Amino acid sequence: MAAIEVFALLAAVGFGLVGLLTILVIVGVHQEERRWTLGRPAPTAPAMLARRVLGTSYPAGWLDRPPADDLIGAGRADDLVSR
Repeated sequence: MAAIEVFALLAAVGFGLVGLLTILVIVGVHQEERRWTLGRPAPTAPAMLARRVLGTSYPAGWLDRPPADDLIGAGRADDLVSR
């Protein structure tokens, strides 16, 4: 019986760890998207973790988009779509 309890505990810890890492990757991706830092060093540890886990699975053309500051006051909405 003790072996079953140990395996159940290890499974629960494993699922908890996977859940925690998933949340950290989500936070890291959010930070990368919000700060537009994909072409520069990662701003935080969750962002570095997200880069490690996701690798190069960001959409093509991600680095071609202008920084968020350039989009403010850019004019018509058509200008933002065509970029």
